[in-house]
Amino acid sequence: MFLFFTTDNNHLRGTIPTELGELTGLKHLLLKSNELTGSVPTEFGRFTNLDVLLLEQNYVIGTTDLVCPNKPTYLVTDCNFACSCCINTTFQKLWFA
Repeated sequence: MFLFFTTDNNHLRGTIPTELGELTGLKHLLLKSNELTGSVPTEFGRFTNLDVLLLEQNYVIGTTDLVCPNKPTYLVTDCNFACSCCINTTFQKLWFA
């Protein structure tokens, strides 16, 4: 079982693979600082143990509400996201107590 998946600063291009949603046991998913586009896959709603999700410094748009019910400890996105559980700042950061 994968617990950590990171591709930080790898200049990846294209959309976020929907297959990542099959890694339901992930604790940390770090996709920041790439050239990813599109929206957050609906398959991300399958994450049940996700503690950290980093999506900032990409070109991804949309919402992260799919992962919000699972209460990640640390969620960072760019401000081009709609997220009912995020704070609107330059970067949206959310810590759950």
